[in-house]
Amino acid sequence: MPKFILEGEDSRSLSILAENGVGIAVVPRNIKEIKLQENLKILKIKSKSLETQMVMVTMKNKKLPQVAKHLFNYISRKEN
Repeated sequence: MPKFILEGEDSRSLSILAENGVGIAVVPRNIKEIKLQENLKILKIKSKSLETQMVMVTMKNKKLPQVAKHLFNYISRKEN
């Protein structure tokens, strides 16, 4: 059992921890495109239950440009 678990949004930072022997990193497959140390072992996780969810974020009190409003409305319709 690990003594601690670190969760983060920056895949590169998590990979650097693994590069320095701090533990393992579970990161998106495209992290391989970033230059990593050659001594790292990369294993593909075979699981259909893993997924990434995307969100659209904007400032609450700022007026959106028209194109952003169209995108927001389009995404909102697709989700409902």
